[in-house]
Amino acid sequence: RKIKTQRTGKKAREGVGTPIRLHNYWCPNCQRHHTFSEGSDHPIAHTRTMGVKPIVTALHLHYMGLALNRAGTSFEKGALLGSDTLNRNAYEWGLIYIMPLYEALLNKLREQKVLAADETCFNVAQPMGYGKKPEDGKNSPGTCSQTYVLSFGTVFRSMVQLHAYALLEGRGTDAIAKYLDATFKFTALVTDAYGAYGKLLENHPDALHQICLIHCRRYLMTHGSNVQGARDFLDLTPEQQAAVMEKARRENGVFYKEARIYQSISLIYQWEKEIVKARGDPQKLAEIRRKQTALMDLIDKLMDELSEGRVEQSESGRWRASPKTDPLAKACVFYRNNRDKLRCFLKEDNFEIPPDSSVVEQNIRPIALIRNNSHFFTNADYAKVALATFSIFRTLEMNHIDPLEWMEKYCRRLFEHITARGLDRLYLDTGDPEKTWITVRQEPKPGEKASPYCLSSYAADFDFASCIDEIIETGIENRKKLEEAQQQ
Repeated sequence: RKIKTQRTGKKAREGVGTPIRLHNYWCPNCQRHHTFSEGSDHPIAHTRTMGVKPIVTALHLHYMGLALNRAGTSFEKGALLGSDTLNRNAYEWGLIYIMPLYEALLNKLREQKVLAADETCFNVAQPMGYGKKPEDGKNSPGTCSQTYVLSFGTVFRSMVQLHAYALLEGRGTDAIAKYLDATFKFTALVTDAYGAYGKLLENHPDALHQICLIHCRRYLMTHGSNVQGARDFLDLTPEQQAAVMEKARRENGVFYKEARIYQSISLIYQWEKEIVKARGDPQKLAEIRRKQTALMDLIDKLMDELSEGRVEQSESGRWRASPKTDPLAKACVFYRNNRDKLRCFLKEDNFEIPPDSSVVEQNIRPIALIRNNSHFFTNADYAKVALATFSIFRTLEMNHIDPLEWMEKYCRRLFEHITARGLDRLYLDTGDPEKTWITVRQEPKPGEKASPYCLSSYAADFDFASCIDEIIETGIENRKKLEEAQQQ
């Protein structure tokens, strides 16, 4: 039979919303309605005609780099829709279906022991003082000069593969701490050498801070004695590298030491590949760590030799360039100031810590692609919903799950749950299980209290955490199948 919906508030004059054909029955035993929808699609809400599939597809195309603001205009014109139909429905869909799932994703990330984090700039107009703001625009309270996207999640060797994006209004420690706060239980954080992360870890005194080893190599390559030679060196075979190092030893002692550092870092990563194969063999893992430790000790020795006469220690204990005109001094200063934090991955009791933050730099690429094509978000509320949606898409991809197929099943399950709870509320109000007139109120604005008759309230007892657990379990199974296929 048809389930009817009643709109209230500003649009109450429109009366009944769009009827949805549903199989609905009342169970006298559990005193609940059970609902199963028909067809290949369903609307995002009982008072909307826009289906879930167009919204999910459009946002997935946006995640893949399509400029949705331009493509959406053509879609709305061709479909004879209003000028903001796509964005408005996408925002409301995100509030109902995505934001609670995103919170469940963050809760699961809070339990992980090793996380990697990085940030990239992304313009959001209103927080930066553009658009509908007070008369003083950029100088008004609550604005910032630049907005960023924080990208953080688990690392490659973690059995649990999760990733999330979040909007930062500024790049300082306080902005990052709004998300990576004291509720996170990580024992190691992998980042670049940006100082805000060091201050952030003051709230996690027992946590290790691994600074990216690749950033260290990049500093040395950029400020070394032979920039082009360093880039060419990494592309050579081991035999060719040996020949270059022998020539450098005779002609230029500085580049010879730099080349030995590049070679040692390459060997460290070769042993990193062996850790996955040696999983479950403590003796072999311990042997790998001893060899990596010896390589890092060699890098220490070579960097100390390169630092002689190029750096000096200030009163605060930090190292600085002396003289400042020597480019190589910058690489030496970077290494000396972060020496201990570059070695945290050598801990023998935690083989999950990687030596670099390449996983988060890889996961931040979709945001960079969106930034290059779409340029900016208009307001912070839409940006937060969009980033939450991108977080779910990225997590699904990391677990080798089709985002569109999974999202369709998830949305259908939640829609059926919302419908059943709306009928339950109707029964509590009327006492008549035969009535089918569901009341649906508008979703609250950020900071407002939700009505018990809005869809987010109907969805409040839905088990979003189990959906994240389902993604994790499916991802573990998929990775095992891929490993077995590679071995064959």
